[in-house]
Formats: sequence, structure tokens, C-alpha cells
Amino acid sequence: MHSWRLIDTGPLDGPANMALDEALLSCFDKERSRPLLRLYGWAPPALSVGRYQAAGAALKLDLCAEEDVPVVRRMTGGGIIYHAQELTYSIVCAPEHLGLSGVKDGFRRLCGFLLGTYRRLGLDASFAVDRNQAGERLGAILQHGSIPLESRVLHGLRYLKEPAPGAEGSVSLAELGVTPELSQLKQMLVESFQECLGVSLSAESPSEEELRAAGGLEAKKYRSSRWNMDGQL
Repeated sequence: MHSWRLIDTGPLDGPANMALDEALLSCFDKERSRPLLRLYGWAPPALSVGRYQAAGAALKLDLCAEEDVPVVRRMTGGGIIYHAQELTYSIVCAPEHLGLSGVKDGFRRLCGFLLGTYRRLGLDASFAVDRNQAGERLGAILQHGSIPLESRVLHGLRYLKEPAPGAEGSVSLAELGVTPELSQLKQMLVESFQECLGVSLSAESPSEEELRAAGGLEAKKYRSSRWNMDGQL
């Protein structure tokens, strides 16, 4: 059984979260590094922008500033996400750690542990594509790398200049009548991850190298309006 690192940083602010995620990736060496699962939250709540999005064109930046809602740009693609009351995760590994045979297989392999977590919570969970009826819109809950504890979708939509079709269809655990303690949810997620991927997780802190890299990225990149607003360094 392969050993993975489990890094639980708890809640950090947006720039610190994105800086550490990038640092964990940049310090990762597929020949010598152990793969890892990171768990974290967001304090204060924040909006993250996809790598290639125009923040000013998509967001009501005046409202964000008025309500002190930070905006941070991710190094990954995708759309704008409002992060609040959620358990977020990131995975850093090499394809060979998972025995991937393709993109679809990789998605199922990496996200299967979420289904296991939901089932441990007593929910009837499956991939949307496996039960999708013709013409229905697929859900996006697994695409964001997080488990929403309470619904903050409507609040987050206030900051967008244009409607986000399908966003209101997202469902939180609370809306399903499931309100586990955060520590209990984390334990269920860890157990599901180990079972689904056939690995063992050992709790660790980020290394000094990773923390140094994160500190540099946070100061020079993720707290820079040039990066967060325009995607430029």
C-alpha cells in the first residue's frame, strides 16, 4: 500500500491558499516526492477566478471591495467560485501514482473518494454522467474540489455581472439534511480516499522548502492585483 501525505492546513485566506497549492505542486518531484492530499478552508470567504478569466469583465469589483470580499486568481482554469462554508481539497501526484489510462478514467479515479464520502454520510451519490437523463444539465459539485457544507451560491452570485446558468442547482450538505462536525467529515473523506485509491494517508505539515516557496508566491504573485485582476506577473 502506497503512502500519501495528508496536509490539513485548516482555513487560510485566498492568497495563502492559492500560494500553498502552487508551492506543493512546484516542489513536487515525481521521482522522489510522495503524492499528497491537502484539506483546507477559506477565511475570510473569497472569490477565486479561473486562470484565463478577465476578473473585471466578470465581477462587480466595486461590490467586492465594498463588502471586503477578496478576489484571487487560481493557477488552474474554470470559472469563478465563491468559497465559503466548504471543505476544500487539492491533490498533487503523478499519473503513475494512480495508474491512469485516460482523462475520463482519471476523473473517476480522482473524484471517486468524494462519492465514498457522501455515501458514508448516508447520501445516494453517483457521478452525474452515470444517471443523467437526456436533456438534463450535469451538476458541477465535483468539479470545484470542495464539499459545500452550507449553501452560499445565491450570495456568491451577487458578485457576478452575468447570470451563471446551472449554479443554483448546486446542493450543499445542509440542504440535504446532513450536518456533520467538520472533524467527522474530514475523517470520512480520509477513509474514503484511502479505500478508493488503495493508499494510506499520514498526517504531515508542509516542508520548509514548500513553505518558503509558498511565502514567495504569496508575496510576489497572489497578493498582487496585477496577477489577481489581469493574470499578469
